[in-house]
Amino acid sequence: MNGQAKVKTVTTGTSIDNLDGSRSVETAETKKSVVTYSYWGEKDENGNEIPIDGKTSDTGGGKVGSLGKAVNTQAGVTVMKDFFENVTISTSKQNYDIINGQAKVKTVSSGTKIVNVDGSKSVDSESQDSVVTYTYGKRTEIRDGKKVRLNGVLTGAVQSQEGITVVKDAFGNKTISKTSQTYTIVLGQAKVEMVSSRTDVENVDGSYSVKEDGVYSVVKYTYGVDADGRVGVLIGAENIAAGVSVMDDGFGNRTTSTTEQTYKIVNGQAKVKTVSTRTDIVNLDGSHSVAEGSAASVLTYSYWGEKDENGREILIDGKMSNRDNRRVGLLGKALNTQSGVTVMDDGFGNRTTTKTTQEYDIKLGQAKVVSSKSESSTVNLDGG
Repeated sequence: MNGQAKVKTVTTGTSIDNLDGSRSVETAETKKSVVTYSYWGEKDENGNEIPIDGKTSDTGGGKVGSLGKAVNTQAGVTVMKDFFENVTISTSKQNYDIINGQAKVKTVSSGTKIVNVDGSKSVDSESQDSVVTYTYGKRTEIRDGKKVRLNGVLTGAVQSQEGITVVKDAFGNKTISKTSQTYTIVLGQAKVEMVSSRTDVENVDGSYSVKEDGVYSVVKYTYGVDADGRVGVLIGAENIAAGVSVMDDGFGNRTTSTTEQTYKIVNGQAKVKTVSTRTDIVNLDGSHSVAEGSAASVLTYSYWGEKDENGREILIDGKMSNRDNRRVGLLGKALNTQSGVTVMDDGFGNRTTTKTTQEYDIKLGQAKVVSSKSESSTVNLDGG
């Protein structure tokens, strides 16, 4: 065009192969992303200029040969399978603005579809894509001792629509997960700074989450220089606000669970290290839990390839990832390091203390309860 070769379409496919065994696969749903570019003065097969949004180069458009528009004419779809064959289908569609003659991403709409081997899967009609909007502007940098003014650089990213994923298990129980994110710009890239998430439940037995009483869990991420000298990488994650879920059994009896998590960076990813859960109960018959004597249950996770403060891999039951053919980053063990203790008052002052300890096995990459042991003792007002 105009004596120059211009890019008309760009087709991009993604191939992923992670150390934890997850990888992208080619299926009928896989699609490459296609972006189509339009230029001012571009002509059709009859020699007539093709308008862009109703304009031409000589009727309010841009300079002949300059980029006028970029459209994501086909959304990219990536199909991922984890080590245990659970499937996650991610769809991403982008909108563009033309800034300084370049196509810059304005918004990214991302959706997730889940199909697990245990029969659970996402309900597409009730889920909602996450939408992130990017802004661009000017910035001044010092290069070789001189000020350099840059224009059209990424200055901000805001999630303008939270993502919602609805998953129904094989029995019809439904889990609604909502996630919102804030971003920070690190070395010219938008990095997730905080993630606020909550989960609501609707079960077939009539129990459900009381949505108005739930509280989002908030995790803050930190970026910097890691032990290998890499700059701008994830180096920390902190649960700065505990998540609160209130369950109603369908008869008005309510259980409030408060969950706090700690994290560890394993292979560049934030992995949950401990989960502390405190349970409070209020029943219609007047019985209720009391804080005095109660204790949160603490579950501690160990991952293959996890390292100690000296950079040495931590063994799991005497085994290590490279020697025993374990996938780095996969969950290796879950241990109930602190038993949960609940003290119940029957409403008349008689109290029952229950201590619960659970054992876990790792199945399909998840910690599953294989046994639960409870010990109870009662102290009555009449001395019995």
